[in-house]
This record gives sequence, C-alpha cells and structure tokens, in this order.
Amino acid sequence: MTIVQYFKQYISKLNEQSKCGFCWSYTYARKDYANIALLTDANKCCVHFILEYWKLKTVVDSDGDVKLHSYDFRAFVGLNSRFDIQSGNELKNEDEEQGKYKEYIEKVENCLVSNFHNDICLVPNAKMNSWSFTPAINKYDNNFDGGYIEGTISFLNLYNL
Repeated sequence: MTIVQYFKQYISKLNEQSKCGFCWSYTYARKDYANIALLTDANKCCVHFILEYWKLKTVVDSDGDVKLHSYDFRAFVGLNSRFDIQSGNELKNEDEEQGKYKEYIEKVENCLVSNFHNDICLVPNAKMNSWSFTPAINKYDNNFDGGYIEGTISFLNLYNL
C-alpha cells in the first residue's frame, strides 16, 4: 500500500464515520492541479483532504534488511468558504464568530487535534510520528479555508497491508 492508497482508505473511513460531523472528500493531485479540484453537490460541504506531496524513506539495518518505511507528506485540509467575510476580527470585532477562523479553520483544526493522531490507526500498521498544522485562507479556485498538515507516518509492514 502506498501513501496515496493509504490516505484514500483513511479518508474513506472518516467519511463513513462522518468524523466531526462532516463528510470527507479525498483528492491526490500535484499542487498546481489541486487548484482545479472539482466541487460537486455531493462534496461541496465536505472537508476536503488534498494530498499534494509525499516522499518515501526506508530504514535498513546493518544486515541489509528493511526495518521501517516512512513517508513525509503534505496535505491541505479545508472547507469550501465564502470569499466575502473577514478572517478573524480585523474589520468588525463584534463579527468575530462569523469570521473565517471561527467558521472554517477552527472547526478543521479542532477535529484534527482531537482525532488525527489516533485515527491514523484506522488503517492497520500505521504510526503517526509527527505532524503540524498551518492555517491557510482562500486556497485554490474553490476558496477553501483550513490548513496544511505536514507530517511523517511510519508503516511497519508497508507492502503487506
């Protein structure tokens, strides 16, 4: 199983569970092509997980045996947003609750912080070594708000999953 297949299966499981009250949509695309990810009536309100980059690393012991495979990855995770609202409270302090951070980014961030590290084990033999979340606003042609996840996942038995 590759990281592409892994995240496809993982996001499918999140979608089946309606994790954090959302439907989930998976896309694997080059960063420049991710910009044209299609929204449909079925996925418009979903959390979009867009895998943009990955790199495979293998650990080999002194006998030449493979001990571990790990992937560094970068994905955008976000919701389709409105373009016409403030990010936080920079324009109208009283409208902070309707800003992009509260309305979109915080929901994605809270869901990931509460679940991502543990839920990665929904697909067997995976271990999340580390990950980070960087907020992002007005991404892609579809105007997504959310953030970038960068991390490293290890697989104990990569090709026998």
